[in-house]
Parts: sequence; structure tokens; C-alpha cells
Amino acid sequence: MPLVRRAAIALFAVVLLSAFLAGPAQAATLTFTPNADAYSRSDYPDANYGSQTTLRIDNSPISRSYLRFNVQGLTRSVRKATLRVFAQSTASSSGIELRSSSSSWGETTLTYRNAPSVGSSADRTGAFSAGQWVTLDATPLVRANGTVSLALTTASSSSRTLASREDPAYRPQLIVEERPHLAGAQLHPLWGDASVAGFDRELDMARAAGMDTVRVDLGWSTLEERGKGQFSQWYVDKADTFFQHAKDRGIRVIATFLSTPCWASSAPEELKQGCAGSWWSRGVQTYPPTRPADYADAAEWVARRWGDKLHAIEIWNEPNMSHFLKGPDPAASYAGMLKAAYPRIKAARPALLVLGGALLYSDGNFLTDLYDRLGIKGSYDGISYHPYNQGRDPDDVTAPAATKYSYQLGTKWMRDIMVAHGDSAVDLWITEVGFPTCTLGAHPWCVTQDKQAEYTVDNYRIARERWPFVRAVITYNLRNKGTAPSYFEDQMGLLWRDFTAKPAYNALAAELKR
Repeated sequence: MPLVRRAAIALFAVVLLSAFLAGPAQAATLTFTPNADAYSRSDYPDANYGSQTTLRIDNSPISRSYLRFNVQGLTRSVRKATLRVFAQSTASSSGIELRSSSSSWGETTLTYRNAPSVGSSADRTGAFSAGQWVTLDATPLVRANGTVSLALTTASSSSRTLASREDPAYRPQLIVEERPHLAGAQLHPLWGDASVAGFDRELDMARAAGMDTVRVDLGWSTLEERGKGQFSQWYVDKADTFFQHAKDRGIRVIATFLSTPCWASSAPEELKQGCAGSWWSRGVQTYPPTRPADYADAAEWVARRWGDKLHAIEIWNEPNMSHFLKGPDPAASYAGMLKAAYPRIKAARPALLVLGGALLYSDGNFLTDLYDRLGIKGSYDGISYHPYNQGRDPDDVTAPAATKYSYQLGTKWMRDIMVAHGDSAVDLWITEVGFPTCTLGAHPWCVTQDKQAEYTVDNYRIARERWPFVRAVITYNLRNKGTAPSYFEDQMGLLWRDFTAKPAYNALAAELKR
């Protein structure tokens, strides 16, 4: 091996090790103090207490405290918001309650007579002692940058006093933690030809690039191939190993649970043929289950077995494409599986996120049908989709033949539909997006290696800078699936099949560590 080649490999190894030790970038936690606070008293209805060093809360006579914060600097959606207040007196019984309020009040003009009304209780404390910080969960009341107006009340007839912003040592604090903007890539570690050594190397290279998440396909048709409740031990063992190795590296896993075993499939009998022979080669697995409850049973089993090692479970893959879901009404079949599986998964593992949608492209028509005709609202924690921009630059906002084929315009369409259906607090998840380095002209999506690098970075940059409602961006794939130069599916990877890095891998690594 030439010395220059050896030196280059050695340098890459040092960079890989340094990146591995550094790990993925973390989301921000921001702390705000009030720009105004005051309290009102029903026994002195015209008095203003905006300059006091205390905040008073009582129910007889009624005293309410108001705090206003100017939340700025958030670049992602809110994971958690916490109000911290310092107790100057003891609350021996019911504590205090946190509520929303209108922001139409002034610190120097607030009185009981003009005080704004307050919303329902968002959180409440128990008893507390003087001289301690008291925390309340403000997450439902803090959604984005802007003015946040809060009120503190109590059901107790004995007063509580807290430090106000005029007390420099103990000002109230609003602590806002952003959701980490998950960044990762698709792996296929559970395929039959995947080895432990191979997927360990993929995990290491994903983490070295600054990725914190991987998406994997988990096949129901393989897991429960031989009959209901008969789980394939070799597959379970392989999944056990992969999920544990990902957890050991601090990498989150999104498991896409898809593909119907023959015994549960609604495929016509001329395809099933009594489930004899290689039924999977006849497309039996692409039909939905006859009973959605069978899918829900299996999904619950997955949640119980691996839920502590999974970040999210995605219900099926691309149900809007007949390649993955066939039948007379794929949307209805999909909605049935989603609505059956969601409560079962959440009952088994409440913290495990459930993603609905998994749509190819920004298919707003399919999503609207799921909402309006099929009533899926409330049966997911996030909506996932695959906003492939075909072979175009993600910065190109020229409308293609249909909005769903545009990375930016399609995402706006999906978001608008969700907001219109009352899901403004639900995140979008990009669980597939990417560009293949196949032979130019072999497929409309084929791009050069340099363009793949540029466009891959653009995908993340646009999501990070413009879309706080997008929870994750997962590139498809981390590594080429094959070696055929003209086949676009083989060439989607950031790595060649032999693990050599394409320019896109290094470019994305630099972007994720900014």
C-alpha cells in the first residue's frame, strides 16, 4: 500500500475516533426571567403591586400573581418547559396552581379590577417550605418563540408569597428545553445477510458522523412467520443484539414495523396458496392483515420486548404505495392498523413514541383522507413522511408537477393540513429522504457525488433553520444496499457498500457538528 494511502487512512481513523468520542450535538436549554410580574388582591381592588419584591397567592381574599416572559431564541420545538419560583412562605396544604392568562396587562397598571381572566390549571404543587425553589410544569403553555403570560393561583385560604423579579437573588425562571432535532440514517441490520460486525461498524460510523438516531425495518412477516404467537428465535436474537448495541452507543432507534405474515394476510388465496412455498415472493406480505388486532398484538409484543431500547415505532412503511400496501382501500387498512396498535403500544410502553403516516412524498391528499374520512387523530405521537425532492436541489422551491414532490412546498402542505386539523403541537418526522449517486441518466433521481453531498446538507440545514416542527431528518441510506451503478436503490447511501465514505458522509458530519 502506498505511504500516502496509509497516511490518509490513518488520518481518517483519527478523525473517526475524535468524532465518536465527541458524539452527537445536544439540543439547547434556555432560561428566561420575567419582563413583568405583579399580583392583584380582591380586598384592595384598585391597588397595584407591580413594584413589590414578592408575589402573593391566596384564595380568601383572592390574590393572583401574573408573570410575563419574552421567549426568544428557540430553533426547535419545545420538549419541556418548567417554571421555577422561590418560596418565601410555607404552604402546608394545597400549594399553588399554574394557569395561562392573557398578556393584556401591565406591570405598573395591573389591579384586581382589570386583571385578565385565567385558563384551566396546567400543573399544581403540593405542600412546600419557605426558602426552597418550587417547580411547575409549563410545557402545555409554551409552544414557540413569543410572549408567554402565566398566572399563579391557589385553592387555599391562607396566603403564599414568592419572590418576584424585583428580588435579584431569587427571580422566577422559565426554563425551556428544546427537543433535540434528531439526525440519522436508515440501516438494514435485520436483513438476512446482515452481520453483527457489519451493523456494529455502521453504528460506529453513524455516531462518528454526529448522528444520534437510526431507522431500521422490523419485519412482522419474519418475526411471527410461522403462526400467531410463534416468534422466530433467530430473528428475535438478532434484533436483541442490534437494539442493545445501538443503546450501548447512545443511539436512538426508530423501528418501522411492517409486512404481514402469510397466516394473517388478506391476500387472495391464489397468492397465498395455503402459505406453501415462498409465499413472500408472491407479494403476500404487502397485503394488510385480515384482522388489525393481529398487527396490534404483534406491535404490543415488540413494545414490551424492545420498548426500553427503542425511541419510536413507526406503523408500516409507505402505505400510500401499492409496493408496500395493497388492497381495495389502503388508507382504510392503514388507519385500522394505526388505531388498533396505538393504544396497545402506549399501554405497554407509555414513553415509546408511535409514528403514524410513513408516507412516500408529502402526500397531503392521503393524509387528509386519514384525518377526515378515517379519523386517525389522536392515534399517534408524530406524523412521519418521506419528502423526496427527486433529483432537484432542496433549495429549489419551483413547484414540480405536484406539490407532494417538493421538499419545501410539500412540507408546508403537510404542516398546514396538520394545523388545520388541530395538530399544531404534533411534530412531523422526516424518516426518509436522500439522493442516489447512480449513473447519470439511468434514473431521474441520479445525481453526482458532489451534488449528493450538497443536497444532503441542504436537507438538514433547511429543517434546522426553518422548521421547528420537524422532529427528525433521517437520510436514506447510511450505506449502499448494493453495487449496481445504475440502480438508484443501490446507490442511496452516504457510504459505498465497502464502507468507504462518499463526500456526502463527510459533508453531513461537518454540518451536524456545527
